[in-house]
Amino acid sequence: MPTIHKTDDGRITIADAKRLILDASPLEDSINVYAQLDDDGNIDLNGPIETTLAKDVNIHERHLDASFPAACNDLGIRPRWKYNPAQTDYSGVVNPDPFYSISHAEFVRLTAIFDMAVEVGKAPAQTPAEPAMVVAASDGPAIPKASALTY
Repeated sequence: MPTIHKTDDGRITIADAKRLILDASPLEDSINVYAQLDDDGNIDLNGPIETTLAKDVNIHERHLDASFPAACNDLGIRPRWKYNPAQTDYSGVVNPDPFYSISHAEFVRLTAIFDMAVEVGKAPAQTPAEPAMVVAASDGPAIPKASALTY
């Protein structure tokens, strides 16, 4: 199970939450399927079907933006506008992501649906054989550190 290490338990912006989830997501092999559509817009099963293997793909990256509002709704998470915390009209459009935030507890619930864990505190030292862990703080610029990310 991938672990995201946060240096504190403060609020996190939607943009940072998405980035942390994507950075912690494992890369997997995927198959792309290409087929022709018939006149009604259905897959033409009698037509040519082509498949290609895509190695080391971040599957969550393809769907996170589109499914994020539904995931928040299902989990009872109401992202708040950081300049007016009473405003909870998050629409799921990517552009306002840096301006909306969720609490640490909401972030933990959100990462659980991606089968990820969140720990507060300094990330343990890593040996080269270990997979990279994602490290986060509530604010500040993104800074690469060893084989982990800090912001």
